[in-house]
Amino acid sequence: INTGFRAPSMPQIYSSSHSIQFINVGEELSGVSVAHFNNISPITGQFGIMPVKAETSRNLSLGFATQILENLSFTLDGYHIASKDRIVITGLLSSEDDIRFAEILDPIEVNRAQFFTNAIDTRTQGIDFSIDFKKSLRNSILSFNLAGNFTRTEIVADENGEKIIKTSELLRPHQHILFNREEISRIEVAQPRSKLIFTAKYNNKRLLILLRNTHFGRVEYIHPEDGNPEFWVLNNLTDNIESRDQVFSAKWITDLNCSYSFSNKIRFTLGINNLFNIYPDRHLHSANIGHGLFPYSRRIQQFGVLGAYWFTKFNIKL
Repeated sequence: INTGFRAPSMPQIYSSSHSIQFINVGEELSGVSVAHFNNISPITGQFGIMPVKAETSRNLSLGFATQILENLSFTLDGYHIASKDRIVITGLLSSEDDIRFAEILDPIEVNRAQFFTNAIDTRTQGIDFSIDFKKSLRNSILSFNLAGNFTRTEIVADENGEKIIKTSELLRPHQHILFNREEISRIEVAQPRSKLIFTAKYNNKRLLILLRNTHFGRVEYIHPEDGNPEFWVLNNLTDNIESRDQVFSAKWITDLNCSYSFSNKIRFTLGINNLFNIYPDRHLHSANIGHGLFPYSRRIQQFGVLGAYWFTKFNIKL
């Protein structure tokens, strides 16, 4: 049982930026002036955003380990983490959302603004486990490992199930913009809730063969506006008015690595990552593809989109 804290990082306090971004407005891309104001900016203060403070946590964990057989061991760890005042980046607050926002942003010719702020509390629960088996053969060792993690993180909600978003009085009527359903999803479902890794290794004096299979759990993209069907748009792939929300299915990725030692000082390695050339699911809604530029999600990813990757290494010890 322990407590912890994480002080705000320098970028979370001092970083700022101003750019022209192209965002979806209905079915069209529109260029808007977007500014990220740092935590000490007077503009941030006019929105009622207080200086960021340290995140704190209360943690409870319980672990168990055993040697089941001479060659077989098992570990299991469970944990519960209650985090308070997590620092998050807000959604884009527009001068069109509230006349009071326009009074702040219009004089500096900014259309939309965002900041870092202590907006949410979260609860994380999960388990980690590992099973190891090792067998000695003639002049070699064969080993297997299965490791996994199952984790769920949720934003603290009130008695009605509504997510609690901590903010200023000015921004309270705009909580759905300040920390919208997309931002909530980044915390809760945009990362895999499960991951499994199975590793098999054969090792003798000269040869090492390693096979690894990694299972990435499913993830979800949640569009900030599509909680209301009135905001759904035409999907040119199906010719239907549909939500831009999408579930990306779980995937297995296989890596293979072979090394051969010619001597104690010379070793050659040939490997391939993503042996079967697996890619994440493609977007199913045309509005998410960005006029053909982004067939794969640029917002959430379980793993990369480079496909199979071959490599060699040649090591010489002098």
